Amino acid sequence: MGSHGFEWPRLAAELEQLLRLRAVPFGMKLFESREAMEAVPKIRRPKAVHTLDQVVAQAARLGWTVGVTATVHGTDERVTPAPSPSISQPPPGPPLPP
Repeated sequence: MGSHGFEWPRLAAELEQLLRLRAVPFGMKLFESREAMEAVPKIRRPKAVHTLDQVVAQAARLGWTVGVTATVHGTDERVTPAPSPSISQPPPGPPLPP
């Protein structure tokens, strides 16, 4: 028995079979700091620039725990969605406040 008396592996397998999922479910978390994110065991940090959909694909298809950050205007570090080039983007707005 797992947390709170649930058999999580069995329940997850039953739910997967019932929903007929084509990909393994995964979660996303926004951390308060880079240090908190990097403290996650086995986290993978891409060396190259990736769009957010590429990061999601790595987590979903490969089962990786992936951590990414973005630099806005070279100074403010935040986790920021980076849309795929195939998605139309609104015109850039003013810089984010600190």
